[in-house]
Amino acid sequence: MAEDPDYESLPSNAGLAVNMLAGALAGISEHAVMFPIDSIKTRMQVFATSPVAVYSGVGNAFAKISSTEGLRALWRGVSSVILGAGPAHAVHFGTLEAVKELAGGNEAGNQFLATSLAGASATIAADAFMNPFDVVKQRMQVHQSEFRSVWACARTVYRAEGIGAFYVSYPTTLAISIPFNAIQYTVYEHVKRFMNPRNEYSPQSHILAGGIAGAAAAAVTTPLDVAKTMLQTRGVASDADIRNVRGMFDALRVIWARDGIRGYGRGLTPRVLTIMPSSALCWMSYEFFISVLLYSHRPVVLYTASTLATNEIEQFNLTAFLALDTNHTLTSPFTPLVAILPVTPASFHSILDLLEPFLKYGEPSVREVVIVCPASVISDVRLRLQDISRSVQSVGHPDISVLLSPDPLEQASAVLRAAADTGTDSLLVMDDEGLKGLSEAMHRTLLRSPALLLPFGPKGAPLSTSQSSVDTRIGRLSPAEYLVPPFVAPAFLLSSFTSNTSLGIWADLGKKTATYYSHPVGGLLLEIAAEPSISAQSDRLMLGDPAFELDSFVAPVQTFRNARFIFFLPTLDDLRRATPLICSMSRTSATQMTVLVYDEMPSELSQQDLKEGYLHGFNCVVKYDILTGRLPPSFTGKGSKALHKWLNKIDRSPTAVLSVQEMDSFAASLRSKSVRELFHGATMIEIPRNDLDHSEWMTSLSAEEWKNWHTPRIDICVITKDRAQSLSRLFDSLSTAPYFGDSVGLRINIEQDSDTETLDVVSNLSWPFGHTYIHRRVIHGGLLPAVLESWYPHNDDSYGVLLEDDVEVSPFFYAWIKMAILRYRYGEATDRNQNLFGVSLYQQKHLELPLGGRQAFDPRSFFSKAGLRHPNTPYLSQVPCSWGAVYFPEHWRDFHDYLSFRLAEHAITIEDNVVEDVRSNHWSNSWKRYFIELVYLRGYVMLYPNFEEFLSLSTNHLEVGSHVKVRSAENEELFSLPLMQLQKPGESCRLLELPHGRLPGTNLLPVLNLTGSLTSLEEIKKRGISKRENLFTCESPTGSDEDLPFLCAGTWKIPEPFD
Repeated sequence: MAEDPDYESLPSNAGLAVNMLAGALAGISEHAVMFPIDSIKTRMQVFATSPVAVYSGVGNAFAKISSTEGLRALWRGVSSVILGAGPAHAVHFGTLEAVKELAGGNEAGNQFLATSLAGASATIAADAFMNPFDVVKQRMQVHQSEFRSVWACARTVYRAEGIGAFYVSYPTTLAISIPFNAIQYTVYEHVKRFMNPRNEYSPQSHILAGGIAGAAAAAVTTPLDVAKTMLQTRGVASDADIRNVRGMFDALRVIWARDGIRGYGRGLTPRVLTIMPSSALCWMSYEFFISVLLYSHRPVVLYTASTLATNEIEQFNLTAFLALDTNHTLTSPFTPLVAILPVTPASFHSILDLLEPFLKYGEPSVREVVIVCPASVISDVRLRLQDISRSVQSVGHPDISVLLSPDPLEQASAVLRAAADTGTDSLLVMDDEGLKGLSEAMHRTLLRSPALLLPFGPKGAPLSTSQSSVDTRIGRLSPAEYLVPPFVAPAFLLSSFTSNTSLGIWADLGKKTATYYSHPVGGLLLEIAAEPSISAQSDRLMLGDPAFELDSFVAPVQTFRNARFIFFLPTLDDLRRATPLICSMSRTSATQMTVLVYDEMPSELSQQDLKEGYLHGFNCVVKYDILTGRLPPSFTGKGSKALHKWLNKIDRSPTAVLSVQEMDSFAASLRSKSVRELFHGATMIEIPRNDLDHSEWMTSLSAEEWKNWHTPRIDICVITKDRAQSLSRLFDSLSTAPYFGDSVGLRINIEQDSDTETLDVVSNLSWPFGHTYIHRRVIHGGLLPAVLESWYPHNDDSYGVLLEDDVEVSPFFYAWIKMAILRYRYGEATDRNQNLFGVSLYQQKHLELPLGGRQAFDPRSFFSKAGLRHPNTPYLSQVPCSWGAVYFPEHWRDFHDYLSFRLAEHAITIEDNVVEDVRSNHWSNSWKRYFIELVYLRGYVMLYPNFEEFLSLSTNHLEVGSHVKVRSAENEELFSLPLMQLQKPGESCRLLELPHGRLPGTNLLPVLNLTGSLTSLEEIKKRGISKRENLFTCESPTGSDEDLPFLCAGTWKIPEPFD
């Protein structure tokens, strides 16, 4: 997820303009909504002589005014408020935040004086602007007012009473407003901090705190408000004493004389009723507009996470983010590091000592040491590095580079600036002491660390309220509020981090880290008592106590790492469709995304322009740029000016460029070679508009997988004979699936004796997603050759989805296939397993091969009982699926070769059993019998889904055919599975209901043998080799290897690993 805004630390994220604009919008909202109640308050405070204008309460006033003057009278003067409230509140909130920061009101602790001073200062400035507008407003609000426009009223008052009339009440206004705002702001801050201790944006707490603060301030200052109303309406009064009132104390005297103590409470109820909701609305609006305006200072996508109360720190679980396998082994590999070392005039003499840990260990995980130093010592540093390079061996040592930082720049800021320019996943951040004073065990741990999601290191501020800690074999981990160097941190946390607050740069980093992950932890303190236990064979860290499930602080996979994406979307509606994908990307890891909306409805402007906007949806806010104007966008010509302005401010080396599959000229230009070169070879992906709604699954793809998006070519192969109705159902399900812009070929293989209805279904088929190929046999062959001849790979990037006509597929079947192929064929090298022969669409509900007969099988229950950490994991099985699966090219070619060898009976007869004790030995006419033999001898496996309640990507309707002689409701119930449907708006994609939201690494997938027992890839390969050696006599009659039987080890054609 992306970093949450710290709404209450405004000076660190927003300038004066942001505060003023948010205040202006909040002020207009507040006064406009509450204006009718304010009009009633003014009427009740005026000492009227007409009985029609005397009111006993709010309800009475509303009834009299609406019946005698009409409801519009309650809105008279509102234009004066709108004209004045916006600028006045802009001044108010701008001054408020500026003075609060200068007076230390943003610091921790009780800041009563600072907040009171800020409120008073803001009032003096704002009321000087607002007072004339308030005078005009109240002159228009009184009973039988002669004024109908703001300008007419202002002109009349000025001519009759002079400029002083607009400010006669200013001292009284200040006498009201200073205590009012001091009380309001102080009460608001205290109530807000009590209700919202983490200072996050929370409408409920802002509304309640604002309402309480406004009510308290209104009640205390009502007597002064009565005096102010008398002063501001004296010009329209018929009472001579009131018309001659000269100031606040004079007004208070007249009020006492006319109405006694009760006079000071005139209008108390409507005043509280006005100010309480208006104050709540004002503060809520202000905080809301701040939250929106602050997004321009944040990453492109901002995800608002739920608030975690302070008392939950005690229950914080350190075991929420680490990935362990079934042996409680930390599976995250050691991550490549870039170490950043600041060198100062005081420390450059010790540079050899500072570099010694990196030169001594020659740790391969440290890719580079970046020395950051000011200009005053950079020459000396380079000379010393030359001396060092002559005295040490270069083999196995990291690169050392020198980065210049401006002399005045503070050391920590220089380190952060260097961090932003690195291209690695993890950073070792040091101060000018380097790793001095740390044990060798700590040295090794910091230099050879797993890919943690949180900063970790030996120094920092522990969370005083937390007792949570975990012992591992690398040491004891405990939560910290923040860390100080040296520590290891994910690069994405530092690359976009800036600090301008008074907290201190490392404390601020801890605060931002905690906000980013929506928990109170800003880092992990590491204590080491002994050397860490490191497995050289597995290159993993082993946990000391398997009872601890450290599932939260090691990244299972950094899906995007430093990936960058550009979205070109024609309209805002397209952006709304893509929001689930964009928001999910932001929550998965640090991803830089830039969005341009280029073809929204043209504005009246003839010139093209570029503006910013924000779209709320799917629990996040997306910042986008939008091209306006009548000129169509273009990379060349008249429409290129604003576009090139936009291009010049973004990173043009993205991982992928995503756009909508359109027929417009701009979309066409994105396909041109020159534009592709403009983005430096990025993967260009066009997604059909309707498919955008269902693209959230793409958030699981790594940068490497995105780069290979267009590499696999997938064909759908349908085998049919005489089940026309079933074939139509299959075609319907295939046609409703999204293919995300891919060209997908459809191959239809028809048996020789197919019926007329089936041929009609095929001839009437429309397939807009790619080429259609029709094959019809001239001689009846049966199901075995029909399947074998339905597809043959063109190359090692060709894939075949084999579907019999009684199968029906889920709308997500293609997404599942694409996700799995990209992951296990084109993802990280460690996940490309040459023994994986395909991906099943069907979720196993039974074990079909045990000799005792078919057995019910629930993988989730089975894995849970076996003690697996993630019972919802997909898994590997040796059983090939015939009810919807994609097969891989090398293995399908291998099957063809094996079947040719097997049917020729060169080494064994057809009656001989290759696999012992499985039911498939009796399937004499089934292609699966021979494929099962092949996977057994080769040690091949297939990936199977494992979603909740057997939710599947395909199902079988068990129609009568080659292997089903009688269809029964009982059998259909046994094999029919619910299909995964497209999600509704606002719902998450169920395809991502996987461990950590993506397909696990190959080494984390459970492996089942042919009869459903847990095993390992190594074990099934050994068993296959052993069977081959026992089954075949591998002796060449001629002495040449070419004459060895096909299944002998010497001629075993294992597919080469793919690049």
